[in-house]
Amino acid sequence: CFGNKLLKWTAGDSYKDWQKKLNSPAGKTIYAITVAAPGFPDFMLAWVAGSIEMNFWFYMLINTICKAIENILLIYLGIVLSGGGNIWFYIYLAIIVISSIVAIILKIIIKKRDKSER
Repeated sequence: CFGNKLLKWTAGDSYKDWQKKLNSPAGKTIYAITVAAPGFPDFMLAWVAGSIEMNFWFYMLINTICKAIENILLIYLGIVLSGGGNIWFYIYLAIIVISSIVAIILKIIIKKRDKSER
């Protein structure tokens, strides 16, 4: 896979350590959070996704949920920052709550997936 070749090229001797970190539940959670983060470079996400061992359905679930969150964040933050929103406190609160719920759900999914692989 090209992601692993690029990881070997950039990480050098510590390639195996980085691969273990990326394939851990924490690495997969960080991947999900970066997919949901507005403005995070998609080419880097593709590189990391190529280095992580995951099946198609896990990849689709992460991208479907997290890209929707990214779009919501971009829309609401754009409204607030452009001066069009008077309820900014509630919008930020909703973003924090939604992000927390998604992080918890993803953590549960990753734990169940890792248990089923053993």
